[in-house]
Amino acid sequence: MKIGLFTVLFNDKPLEEVADYAAGLGYEMVELAAWRGSNHFDTDRAADDINYAKGIQSLLGRLDIDEQHLEATRGKLEKQALEQAQLLRQKIATEVASLEVYAQNLDSLDQQARLLVGEIAMKNFALVRDRVKNIVLRADVGIVQQAWEVREEQRVRVRNLQRERAREEQNLNDELREVLDDSEDAQ
Repeated sequence: MKIGLFTVLFNDKPLEEVADYAAGLGYEMVELAAWRGSNHFDTDRAADDINYAKGIQSLLGRLDIDEQHLEATRGKLEKQALEQAQLLRQKIATEVASLEVYAQNLDSLDQQARLLVGEIAMKNFALVRDRVKNIVLRADVGIVQQAWEVREEQRVRVRNLQRERAREEQNLNDELREVLDDSEDAQ
């Protein structure tokens, strides 16, 4: 808020123009430059010339009326500002309440989302576990199958070796008998 302006700086301009300029800048009052020969308030002229004094007095009266009008307008504007501020406070309170409700809803949705994500993760882990188990079982079955095939090959080999040994023993027994028969015949 600007309180006052000293008009001595604008002595070359008429007082009415300076007053309008000061009001435009937001000043609430002006201090008149008063001395002998001043364009705003000539003290010698005001003492000698009644018409000059009445002119200054009418200007000051008009300024008082303008000031009263400004005060009335200011009062209306302040009242409107207070009403609008109250409306804004009510809107803000409503919005704060809405934000609280939204925050609660968001928390609820967040909890639901966490539960859903947890359930999906558990199902996916179960699927992965089942797949890994299936792979391990197939691998175990493959190992067992391979071991069984090796066992069968070894068994067939042992059987073949046993047959061959039995033939060899038979051949040896037959040769031994022939040798014994030949030696009995030779005696």
